[in-house]
Amino acid sequence: MTYLPQDWLSWIDILIISALVYFVLRRIRSTRRPKATVFILAVSTVIFVGAKFSGLALTSQVIDVLLWLGAVAFIVLFQEDIRRELELVFLPKKLRQKPQKRGIAAVLTSAVKRLADQRTGGLILLESEVPVAEHSNLGITLNGAVSEPLLLSLFDHHSPGHDGAVLIRGSKVVSFGLHLPLSRSSLSGRLGTRHAAALGISERTDCLVICVSEEDGGISLARFGELRQLDADALDTEIANFYGNIGEPSKSWLDLIIKPALTGAVALLISLISVNIYTSQSVRVLREVSLPISFSHLGDTLGMGAIQTDMVSLRLEGDTREVDRFLKQNHAVEINLQGYEKGVHDISIPSSIENLPKGVRITHSNPSSVQVQVYAYRQVEVPVAILCEPHEGPHQPTPALAIEPDKVTIEVREGDPGPAIIETAPVDMLALRKAGTLTTALSLPQGARFVDDKSPEVKILLLPTTRTRAIASDKAPAKK
Repeated sequence: MTYLPQDWLSWIDILIISALVYFVLRRIRSTRRPKATVFILAVSTVIFVGAKFSGLALTSQVIDVLLWLGAVAFIVLFQEDIRRELELVFLPKKLRQKPQKRGIAAVLTSAVKRLADQRTGGLILLESEVPVAEHSNLGITLNGAVSEPLLLSLFDHHSPGHDGAVLIRGSKVVSFGLHLPLSRSSLSGRLGTRHAAALGISERTDCLVICVSEEDGGISLARFGELRQLDADALDTEIANFYGNIGEPSKSWLDLIIKPALTGAVALLISLISVNIYTSQSVRVLREVSLPISFSHLGDTLGMGAIQTDMVSLRLEGDTREVDRFLKQNHAVEINLQGYEKGVHDISIPSSIENLPKGVRITHSNPSSVQVQVYAYRQVEVPVAILCEPHEGPHQPTPALAIEPDKVTIEVREGDPGPAIIETAPVDMLALRKAGTLTTALSLPQGARFVDDKSPEVKILLLPTTRTRAIASDKAPAKK
């Protein structure tokens, strides 16, 4: 059975996992061998799922440990990519680290022009979105500010890494002496090693590659698998445009919408499958709780008598999350009385609980059943009598009082004639004499109930005449 989230917290859980899977899928697309990576992940997933469902305890534990190690390794290996993605999501565009395009372009153009004039070979990589480190060796770490003297010294023949490439990220020279993969194009056979390496790295990443020929001092530019020659002025413009809009050139609707949407759909599907596997294999618990009993869905013309007990002790078995969710959202056991008629009924508690989740079952109940007396009710109209507190003095006459309304409608059990009158709560005569009017509640007789369980309020008025217009009693019901 497919599990779908039943609350917003579960959906947040799935969306977080989907975002992580989406990021991993994007990284896989930028690796050297995406098909091989997908194959390895697919085989690992099949082994993991098979071990979980077949009950291979040792294999499952080993895979769990490997998953933790893999998560740590993923963070370590892709820490720079994670930082980039977080910057793209949370950091405003104006605050992202981006070098001054004109300043960097001028420095690089001047350095490349001097290399060309001196017939000194050079290979400079300007990194964009796809990390170059995934497709080359690490080289020699530098992390220095871009400057013309630094670039010239790195390509000097006496420099230990002059035959390798220089990697620039933003306005920093990250490393030098990098060895790059050669191009897989048929053109690489007619190119020198430096130019073949420039074309090769441009086929695998979105970086901008500047190549200076050692033979004739020619300047070449490679990006997205294309290599072309240009002069110093054109190079200055290309570098400025690159830093002004780092990333790929204009993309089609396929790259902008369809591919990200398909990747997102796959990530969501993988997350839902993972949730189903986790739910089916999650830890089941036995938990004993004591909860009050409540009743619902009883007909409007029916009512209940007193029950033997209003508490029940339950032993619940089920998935940990479902049991915890049930206990968190419900503070009582709700028994559905829909369809019951008047009479005495023995109701089984485990089979009648309305709010029990599907993934939770009751293994023990004390009591196992509860006896409920259901009555049918009818409406009657009853006069209202005023119940007065003792007078201020023994010879104090009873004042003239009026009550509104003088009759109310209540519900009584079938077969019960109902009370002759219904009294108010005791009325404070001193307060009534001062205020002239009081609002009070009614005292409901035993076995009766108000319509819709709402007690009507009545108003008692002190009249200026001596004529009594209400039925009054002094701590005793009025006599018939």
